[in-house]
Amino acid sequence: MCPYLAAALRALVLFGIAAGPAVAQTTPQPAPAGTPPPIPVSSPVSMPALKPAPSPLPPGLRARAHALVTVTGPSTGTAPPRTLTISISLAVATRPNLVRVDVLSVKSDVAALPNFHFTAVLDRRANTVTLWNDAAKRYYLLTFLPQAAPTAAPRGSPTPVPRAVSPLSGLDILAIAITMTGHTVTNGVPTTGLSFDLRVAKKGQAVPVHVTATTQIVDDSAWLPMTIDAVVDAGTPPVGATFAYAIDELTRGMPPLSLFAIPPGYTRTNSPFAIIPHGK
Repeated sequence: MCPYLAAALRALVLFGIAAGPAVAQTTPQPAPAGTPPPIPVSSPVSMPALKPAPSPLPPGLRARAHALVTVTGPSTGTAPPRTLTISISLAVATRPNLVRVDVLSVKSDVAALPNFHFTAVLDRRANTVTLWNDAAKRYYLLTFLPQAAPTAAPRGSPTPVPRAVSPLSGLDILAIAITMTGHTVTNGVPTTGLSFDLRVAKKGQAVPVHVTATTQIVDDSAWLPMTIDAVVDAGTPPVGATFAYAIDELTRGMPPLSLFAIPPGYTRTNSPFAIIPHGK
């Protein structure tokens, strides 16, 4: 057989083996040197396994917290400045648009303080803060964005409209700075840090009041502070105050809606001080 014809037949056979249906094959011809091995068409391409999205955290929580307030007063004569330290135990519960804070105990290292436990509920949707006391069974409602009261129709002699006064008109100094200090984990909870610096002085006030504070805000809650540390310099040393607050225990879970409602049978008062029982 002509060598050229034999080569052509051999090429056709090899082409049919590669492109045609599967048939019994003879020993394949060796590939030229340096040729990478072919990838089998029937081999599945391995894809990375998709990780399931993490379950969202519950929108509510309960927590136990404490606060420590230290107030330094002016000295009398040769006596050193007087210091008053107050420790407060707190309970916190949150739902979407609702925050409840219970003052469980208030103690002082100097003076005996009345045993006044009270509850405060912030409703961000209604723009209200409600205070109540279980012993007195009284509550006080504060609307911090009051609605405009309806007015009577104007008559022949209109009532003079009072002149509006800017709250800045009585100040000589006002400086506010808020800085985000970064993200971290506080007591096992992801938080974001903020620092505050405030200087304010009324007209004629020689030394401004200076307030500095740092806080860690819980990332998955609406402005719930995990810690707060603040220092107040009243501008007349040694008068000043410090405030420290921290959450000790935090539990995820939606508190019942009834926890944020005024208990039945409570009487409304016109003063927040009226909710505290006297002589207790």
